[in-house]
Amino acid sequence: MFDEDIVNPKRILIMTVLFLFREITEGDLAKATKIDWGSLSTHLSRLERRGYIKRKKAITSRGVRTVVAITELGLSEVR
Repeated sequence: MFDEDIVNPKRILIMTVLFLFREITEGDLAKATKIDWGSLSTHLSRLERRGYIKRKKAITSRGVRTVVAITELGLSEVR
C-alpha cells in the first residue's frame, strides 16, 4: 500500500520515472513527466522531506544541474 505522500498522480509519475532511471536531472524529469517547474518543485520537496528522493548539484557539460535520485526507502515504497 502506498504512503499518502506518494498517492498523488503527479508524485506517482515522478516516482515511476525515478524507479526506472534511478536518477535524472530536474530538467529531464520535468520533460519526462510534463509537470511544470513550480509544481515539480513542490512535489519533489514533499518527497524529499519523506526521504523517498534526494537532490544534489552536479556539474555537467551544460553547467550545474540538480540531479534527483530515488533513495532505498523510495525504492521499497514503489516496489
